[in-house]
Amino acid sequence: MLARGIPDLLDLGPPATAAQIDALAAALQLELPAEYAALLAEANGVSANLVQFYAAEDVPERNETYEVAEYAPGYIVVGAFHDAPLLLRGGPTSPVFEGDWGAMTPDCMDVLGPSLTGWIARGCPDRSGRAATR
Repeated sequence: MLARGIPDLLDLGPPATAAQIDALAAALQLELPAEYAALLAEANGVSANLVQFYAAEDVPERNETYEVAEYAPGYIVVGAFHDAPLLLRGGPTSPVFEGDWGAMTPDCMDVLGPSLTGWIARGCPDRSGRAATR
């Protein structure tokens, strides 16, 4: 399971339904990366000490609040990492990005990993390569 690989896991939400995942893609008007859709199908919301993935029903509001479509078109805030936004790009695949709540633009983002699966498998490292554990 992808979600169970997240370090210092605290809580997993129940799996998202296909309808919830489809509703999220429709609300964002973006194709969800397949790995992210798979994560939601395992756990609709993940809490860990330094990593959080929002439940599918919370993602549209978070993206609207932070005006992601305006400042980073094609990106999706899917959670938080070290209290910074955790983002993916819409499309079939996506790298994992860490952003800045105060400047939600791609030039202010750092790539944390080439894929969600790879990033989680490596222990959700920060941009310096340290795993996400306390």
